[in-house]
Amino acid sequence: MVIPLLCSIFIISILIFYGSKRTSPHRYFSSSKTCLKSYNASILHQTLYHFSVAHNNAPPTLNYWKSGLKDGLIFMWKNKPKERQYVHDGIHLKGIPMRFSDLVLTSHILEHIANPFKALVEWIRIIRPRDVLVLLLVLSFKERTCDHQRVVVQLEHLINDYRNRTSECDLSNLNEILSSHDLARNVAAGTKEHFKTRSENDFQNRGLHQHVYDQELLYYMLVCVNLDAKGQFT
Repeated sequence: MVIPLLCSIFIISILIFYGSKRTSPHRYFSSSKTCLKSYNASILHQTLYHFSVAHNNAPPTLNYWKSGLKDGLIFMWKNKPKERQYVHDGIHLKGIPMRFSDLVLTSHILEHIANPFKALVEWIRIIRPRDVLVLLLVLSFKERTCDHQRVVVQLEHLINDYRNRTSECDLSNLNEILSSHDLARNVAAGTKEHFKTRSENDFQNRGLHQHVYDQELLYYMLVCVNLDAKGQFT
């Protein structure tokens, strides 16, 4: 994907702790009742976001990609066979059982997803119900990317996308993207016409930044799905 690689020059990584025995102040939210089912803005915002939650001294992060992966084969690491490899869309981890893993690491994925809460719920599904979960998200952030002229999406919009089962084929944000995307920061995307043509076929290349995030939005998204953000880093 040429576009996300060139645009993703500012990242945020988040450590999330999750568990059935946590001592969270968000008692309204349980694993069976999140704001996706019963959204109440006043209750959600009882836990106030403060800019001090986010830190500029980002810890080292790992961007790892191995080409040639195929679903169902054995994953090889340093010439040694490991677990079966699963190659799926991030919103539907078909074949991966519930409570399968201790760790979820996602790198530059969430901003390319039309229905991000669907992805978050799916990632949580495969995590074992332990007291601590580390969930590392790495994604583009608007100020220093080709999205700097765009508006941060509203939490309610993302919740409605989830409730309405918005498909990854959805292009309802396309006009806003085309009008505000800064091609000067994304030379490889070509002309407006070329970018438009490519964007209209986004389901095949998944290059669009479907939504724009900031730290506060991401914080409340995590609270909404019953996760506690212990640290956010830019």
